[in-house]
Amino acid sequence: MTTIFLVGYLWWSPWLRIQTIECKEAGKSECSEVVWAEAKQYLGHHTFLLKPEALEERLLSVNPRFTKVAVEPQLPQTLVVNINYSQAAAMLVTSGNEQGLVVDETGKVVGMEKSSTSQLPIITVPVLDEVVIGNTIKEPTHLAALVLIQELNERLMTFEHLEVVVNGEIRLRLPGGKIAIFSAGSDLSRQVTSLQLILTKATIDKYREIDLRFEHPVLR
Repeated sequence: MTTIFLVGYLWWSPWLRIQTIECKEAGKSECSEVVWAEAKQYLGHHTFLLKPEALEERLLSVNPRFTKVAVEPQLPQTLVVNINYSQAAAMLVTSGNEQGLVVDETGKVVGMEKSSTSQLPIITVPVLDEVVIGNTIKEPTHLAALVLIQELNERLMTFEHLEVVVNGEIRLRLPGGKIAIFSAGSDLSRQVTSLQLILTKATIDKYREIDLRFEHPVLR
C-alpha cells in the first residue's frame, strides 16, 4: 500500500513536472526569443508524458537556420533543448536590387537582408528566381559560386565581390581592382590554386584580368 501511495504521489506531484528549460544554441547557454516562445509551453508538463519530437518538429519549422534540434527531458524537472545552426555563407542579389537572399553553404535560403548593410560576401546574379525561405537554390552556377567562396575562405584569400555571368562565368573582384575569371563548370579548386600561384608573381601588376577558365591561365 505504501508503495502504491508513493508512486501515486510522485506521479501527481509537481516534483516530476517541467520547471526549468535549458537551451544550448550555437554555443550559448540561453534561449533565444523564438525558442523560448515554443519551449515555455511545456512548463508544468509531466516529464514522463512529454513528447520531445513534437517540439523538435515545431522548432525546425519556425527557423530555417536550424539544422538539428534535440529535446531531452532530464529528471526530475528540466527540459534541455540542443540546437545546431547552419551558418549564413553569402548573399545573392541582382544588379540594382538592394534586397537579397541570404544562403548557407549548401544553398539553403535562410533569410533576406539589404546588401548595403550585410557583412556577408555578395554574389551578383543576372536573374534571381523567387525562392521561399527554407528552400534550396537550384541554379548550378549560383551553387558553384558558393563552392568558390568556400575554397577562397579555406585558403584565407581575400576578395571583394563575385558576379555570376549567364554563360557559366564567375567574375571575382580582388583587392586592388583585379578581376579573376572562373569557369563554374570546371574544377574550382584547381582554378583557385592557379590564382594563388599567379598572385605571388610581382610581374602581374600591369594586368587587370586573370582568366582561369583555361588549362593555362590568360593574363590581360
